Amino acid sequence: MSNVESPKVTAKSFELLDGLANDNSKDWFDAHRDEVKAWLLEPFAAMLHDVSARLADTDLPVKGSSDTMFRMNRDVRFSKDKRPYRESVAGLLTPSGTKKEMEGVVYVELGRDGGWVGGGYYKLPTKQLNVIRDRIVSSPGDWADTKTEIEKRGGELSRDDNLKGMPRGYEEHDESDIADDLRLKRLLVRGDIPKSAWLDDTIGERVAEIALAIAPLIEFGQRAKK
Repeated sequence: MSNVESPKVTAKSFELLDGLANDNSKDWFDAHRDEVKAWLLEPFAAMLHDVSARLADTDLPVKGSSDTMFRMNRDVRFSKDKRPYRESVAGLLTPSGTKKEMEGVVYVELGRDGGWVGGGYYKLPTKQLNVIRDRIVSSPGDWADTKTEIEKRGGELSRDDNLKGMPRGYEEHDESDIADDLRLKRLLVRGDIPKSAWLDDTIGERVAEIALAIAPLIEFGQRAKK
C-alpha cells in the first residue's frame, strides 16, 4: 500500500481561484498553470476517487476520476461571455465512471466560496421529463415517499427553474398537491459545500452524503421508465 498522501485542497487552492476570478486571462493562467494543476486539479481528482470508494457499496455506486472532470478552458465561440476559463473546478460521478452518461449522475463543483453538489435529471427533453411527471401523477404516494426520503437524507429538491404555468397536458392538476412539482423544468437535488469542508478534510464525507440524498430521486426516475 502506498504511503503517499493524496493531494488536498488548501488555502492556496482558494487563493488561485480568487486570482483567476480577478484576472481571467491567458497570461494569468499560463503563469499559474502548474499551480492550478497541483493545488486544484489534482486535489479535485483525489476527492472524486475518495467519494467513489465511499459510494461503492451504497444505493448510488457512482464513480469519478480525472477522466470525468471538465476542462477549465471555455469554448467562447458562440457565447456572449468571453472569459477564456471557467472560474471553478468541476466534475461528475457517474455509473460507468465516464462522461458519456447524463442520467443518474452527480455533479460536484469547487468554487472560490466553497462549491456545491447536485444531481438528478437536468435538461431532459420534454418527452422524457413527462415520463417522470406521469409517474408523479399516477403514483403520488411513491413520489411523496421519495421526497420524504430525500429530506431524511438531508437533501431537498431545487426549485430554481419552475414553469409559471402548468406544463401542457397537466392543466387538470393545477390545484393539486403535486402542482408545484409538475411545474419543475428540471428535477434536481442540490447541496452547498462550505469552504471549511474542503479545508478540514471532510469533503469526501460531505459530497457522499449529498450524493446519497440524490439517490431516491434517481431511483424514482428509473421506476418511471419501467
